[in-house]
Amino acid sequence: MSTHRIALVSIAMLASAPALAGGTVPDVLFLPTSARALDVSADGSLVVGVQGSGAFQWTQANGIVPFTGASFSSGTNVRVAGDGSAFGLDVNDADQKMHAARSTDGTSWDELPVIGPSCDAFLLNFYDINADGSVIVGLGWVEACRAHAFRWDPVNGTVDLGSTVPGRSSRANGVNGAGDVVVGWQDLANGTRQGARWNDGVQSLFTYMAPGGQTYLCGEAQCANTAGSVVAGITLFGLSGGNAWRWEEATDATTLLPQLPGFTGNNAIPLGMTPDGSTIVGTTGGFFIGRSAIIWIDGVAQDLKTYIESLGGSIAPYSTLGTAMAISDDGRTIVGWGAGGFGEPGGWIVTLPAATCAADLNGDGIVDGADLGDLLAQWGNRGGAADLNGDGIVDGADLGLLLAAWGPC
Repeated sequence: MSTHRIALVSIAMLASAPALAGGTVPDVLFLPTSARALDVSADGSLVVGVQGSGAFQWTQANGIVPFTGASFSSGTNVRVAGDGSAFGLDVNDADQKMHAARSTDGTSWDELPVIGPSCDAFLLNFYDINADGSVIVGLGWVEACRAHAFRWDPVNGTVDLGSTVPGRSSRANGVNGAGDVVVGWQDLANGTRQGARWNDGVQSLFTYMAPGGQTYLCGEAQCANTAGSVVAGITLFGLSGGNAWRWEEATDATTLLPQLPGFTGNNAIPLGMTPDGSTIVGTTGGFFIGRSAIIWIDGVAQDLKTYIESLGGSIAPYSTLGTAMAISDDGRTIVGWGAGGFGEPGGWIVTLPAATCAADLNGDGIVDGADLGDLLAQWGNRGGAADLNGDGIVDGADLGLLLAAWGPC
């Protein structure tokens, strides 16, 4: 949830020999099988999740530290602010109603003001928190057990984002870094949950136009990038294949996020993305037993397990990572759950190797004319730093790689 843009390694760069620093490989940490990792801070240092009937925060130094100070609702949807300063989740209030709450220390919790009466055991359901912890979004129950998306901040309180379809519900699933863009769904008159975006409270809906010109409704929006300019969601109504979708403000165009082969009967679910929107993580969907975590890089889908193996890592003894929930700003830390036996959540934390910019020959953080000069000075040499493709000679192939990497690393 950082406010700055990052550069990620493209698939082409990963295929080249010098792409990883120090020959390191991905590290996979498995949490106890009763723990699910659900979110990670922007810098990758703080992970939150649920364990049994409670919730926790995790750091490398302290391991799992349970949250205290409240009765936590079963299946609570805990999240951490991008800067690690606040947490959001659902607690049980004094009347045992599920109530969205916020904490800055994990020990005391402030229940947010509601927007309507309860629906059975539900009052206000938490879904996401923004980069600095000042905005919380989710679902608030209103009359007749209908629900509306809500947005809370300390100045305006809990604001009902309403419904643009009379008598129908809406919900907020995610929020951008600044907290001014909220994404989720709007329930249509026929019950279809169409993907929605609220920009400063004004709602717009997502559609996808296929190459042949036919328009399809997009299902619920699941997540947005830091700026709120890239949104990803689940389901394209009337279109088979189980693909997810990705919308970009710069082009006002929606494109497909492909489902993994072998899972086209399920709907792929994108759940987290990097600030520039180029890397998205999620899952194949379907029943949680048998899911596979997905990483989309520049719109190309890979099984996260296969991707880790391609970088020299392993998820042994498991064969799948289930569901990838969130990714850090630099794209290196991915968290989720689903590795384990039948009925075991098997939470996990993946740390990918740091990427280097091999074409930055002088190490100044940018590939430019100075690096081109260094390469030309080494032209024809047998190996050396300018041998970017590792074929034993500095030649035109290496020049092509340098030009392809031109610009900031």
